[in-house]
Amino acid sequence: MDENEEITEEQFYAMVESTGTTAEDFDTAVKDMYGVLYSPDGKKLIRFTDPKVTDYMVQPGTEIICAEAFIIFDGNMENCNRVERITIPQSVKLIGGGAFSGCKCLKYVNIPPDLHLLGWGAFRACYNLEIDSQDPELVFENKMLIDRKNKMLLAYLGTDSVFPVPDEIEIIDDYVFFNCKFLTEVTLPENVRVVGNHAFSLCDHLVNIHLGNSLKYLGNNSFELCSKLESIVIPDTVTVIGAEAFSHCGALKDITWSKNLEFISCNAFYACDSLETLELPPTVKEIGDEAFQGSWHLNEVILPQGLEYLGSKAFAFCSQLSHVVLPESLNEIGGGVFAGCVSALNVESRSPRFMVEDNMLIDYATYTLVSHWGIGNQWITLPDIIQNIAPYACSGLVNAETLNLPAGLLSIGECAFEDCDNIERIVVPLGCVDTVRQLLPEAMRNKVVGE
Repeated sequence: MDENEEITEEQFYAMVESTGTTAEDFDTAVKDMYGVLYSPDGKKLIRFTDPKVTDYMVQPGTEIICAEAFIIFDGNMENCNRVERITIPQSVKLIGGGAFSGCKCLKYVNIPPDLHLLGWGAFRACYNLEIDSQDPELVFENKMLIDRKNKMLLAYLGTDSVFPVPDEIEIIDDYVFFNCKFLTEVTLPENVRVVGNHAFSLCDHLVNIHLGNSLKYLGNNSFELCSKLESIVIPDTVTVIGAEAFSHCGALKDITWSKNLEFISCNAFYACDSLETLELPPTVKEIGDEAFQGSWHLNEVILPQGLEYLGSKAFAFCSQLSHVVLPESLNEIGGGVFAGCVSALNVESRSPRFMVEDNMLIDYATYTLVSHWGIGNQWITLPDIIQNIAPYACSGLVNAETLNLPAGLLSIGECAFEDCDNIERIVVPLGCVDTVRQLLPEAMRNKVVGE
C-alpha cells in the first residue's frame, strides 16, 4: 500500500463491491487447467473448485480474488477445500471477504506488496496457516495479522484459550475472532476504540471479556451467540451498542451500562434468556426494534426519563415481564412493543400521549393501537376510538378466537395479527364489512362478519 495514499469511504465500498460475484460472472467464467473459474479477461479469480488440489498458484495478471473464492462447501456446509499452499502474484490488489475462510489445511499464503483491500474474515479459522506478508504495513506474528499503519488487528489464527490483545491495537476488525471455539477469555487494551461487526460472534466458550476504557463503538453482532458469556462491563466511553451485539447470549445476566450510552440498536439483546432486571442509564434516548425481544426471564424494566423512542417489539415475547414504567419523555413507540407478553403485565404510562387500558397501549395523538398483550385472551375487543392498528400490534395473541373491530378503522399495519392463527370470527359494525375486509390480510378476509 502507498503510505501517502488515503482511500475515501466511497472508494473503500467500491472496492468491497468489486470483490463480489454475480450469476453473470459464473455464466461467463473461463476455467484454468485446475478448473478454477476466472473472468474472461483473467483479472478476477471467481471460484476455486477442486478440493483435491493442494498447491495452487494464482494466475499472473489477476487483480481480484473474490469474496469466499476458496470455499468449497460439503454436504454439512463445511469448507472441504484441502489446499495447503496458495501463491498470490504481485498483480493482486483486492482480496474479498472470507476468501480463504475455513481452509483448515492451508499452511502457506503470501500477501502481495501493494494490496489495497483485505476483506473481512479473509483467513477465518485457518489455524494451520502461516502468512508470508510482502507488504511492510501488514505484519504476521504470533498468529496475528496486524495492519501497523491503522493499528488494526485483521486476523487471529491461534488456538489459545486466553488472549491479551497487543497494546498497540486500536481497532478489532470485523470477524477477527468469529467462531473461535478455543477462546475463554479476552482482554482488550486501553487503546482499543472499535470492536468490529461479528468480531466475537459464535465464540461459544467465551466467559470473560475485558473491554478497554477508550472503546467508543461495539459493532453489529459483535458478541452474538456467545452462549457462555455471563457478564459484561460496557465502558463509559460507549454511546452506541450495535445491532444484535449481544443477541442470543443466553447466559448473560449481569450488565454494567455505560453512563453515556445513548442508543441501543435493534436486536441488541435479543433472546438474552438470563436477564432478569433492566435499569438503563438516564442518557439512553433510543431503544431499537426487538432490542430485548424473547428475553423470557426479564421480569422488571425501568426505562429512563429522557427516553424518546421505544422500538417495535422491543420487549415482545418477554413472557415473565411483570412491570414496566413508560417515561413522560417518550415521543414514539413502535408497534407490538409488548406483543406476546402475559395478561398480568402491568404497564404504567407517565406520558399524556400514551395510555394503557385493558392490556392495550394506545397512542392518543394518532388514535393508534400500539400494542395488545395477554396471550390467554380468547375475546379481543378494540375501543371505538381506535382508527389505526400499528404493525405487530396484536402479534402473539395465540389464543384469540373472536376479534371485535371498531367502525372508524382507517388502517391496519403489516403483520398486525401475526401468529394469531386461532382467530375464527372478526366482528365489525354493519356497513363496515367491505371496508375492513380491504384493510385485512387476504387470509383473514373471509372471517369478517357484520353485526
